[in-house]
Amino acid sequence: MNARRQRPAAPAVDQASHPSPPVLAASVLGPFRVTVDGRAIDDWLSCKAKAICKYFLLHHRQPAAKEVLMDTFWPAAGPAAARNSLNVAVHRLRRALERAALPERRGFRFVVFADGHYSLNPALMVASDVDAFLARAADAGELERYDADAALREYAACIALYRGELLAEDRYAAWLAPLRQQLRDRFLHVLDRASRIHFDRREYAPCAAACASLIAVDACNEEAHRMLMRCYAALDQPQLVRRQYQTCVGALDRELGLQASAETTDLYRAIAQRRAA
Repeated sequence: MNARRQRPAAPAVDQASHPSPPVLAASVLGPFRVTVDGRAIDDWLSCKAKAICKYFLLHHRQPAAKEVLMDTFWPAAGPAAARNSLNVAVHRLRRALERAALPERRGFRFVVFADGHYSLNPALMVASDVDAFLARAADAGELERYDADAALREYAACIALYRGELLAEDRYAAWLAPLRQQLRDRFLHVLDRASRIHFDRREYAPCAAACASLIAVDACNEEAHRMLMRCYAALDQPQLVRRQYQTCVGALDRELGLQASAETTDLYRAIAQRRAA
């Protein structure tokens, strides 16, 4: 999604016979799914065709140099072998996309090549959950300055869109690691901001839900544990305060070999003392 180089001019595409371009929709946060005009692609013809599609979807605003694709997906192959493998994978990807298209659109060129770069056809309408997630997260951040209700609605939409880590089925693909971490961090920020707005408004139940979701992704986030303890205290649930503190202590020891911070322990003791008073 980050540009590697200046985008070359988009190739001229004759769409005279396709007045309405196809809609390519993709889910990449969690289980991978692609549809063309609402028709799911079930047969990718090859694993590499599917992988190339994922790359194009995550970089659909920036054409990819063929050398970048060769190095990414065939790093151990010689130039000639990698070039041939790329050609085969792109051909199979084109076939898979075209087979899913409506009959009247099966002549549409889904993947184009120009100036040594491959890309999805610029005429395609591309919609992905990751693009929607990032757009709504940005909108929520802007709305926070003057409309907390609207910001919370956008944050809720972000949380609903993030159904899991980026392309979970490719957990060990090196090329995905930086972007997966960026999106994870953005999701944690969304949950943190939503929880803080709810807490400031004394909406403790939704604040607790946001904190619990954050901890499910980042078990060692002490600030989220402390916020959740404060919520349980405000909801008069001392047993949950105690359990959350124990959960925090256990996660830090198990994951990092660390003890809970003095701030976390002091908060737990202060809540317990207030309850006992």
